[in-house]
Amino acid sequence: MKLQKRLLIWNGELMLFKKMLRDIRKHKTQFISIFLMAFLGVFVFAGVGGESVGLEVNSDNFYNETNLADGWIYSMNINDLFLY
Repeated sequence: MKLQKRLLIWNGELMLFKKMLRDIRKHKTQFISIFLMAFLGVFVFAGVGGESVGLEVNSDNFYNETNLADGWIYSMNINDLFLY
């Protein structure tokens, strides 16, 4: 009983696989265009993600090497005595 059930499942999977290949062969241009769009989407997403990490590391290194201030305060009412 279990063997027959396994064979039916395997046979069904084989039939679906054959149908998938037949559909891909029948609609090659659609399959290629969808595949390329997905590939480009993943490529751009990975590129932007990798660039953002690199940009953050480079900016942190630059700030540390040049001892750049974290912020600036501009006001008309601040004089040298206020800073001490």
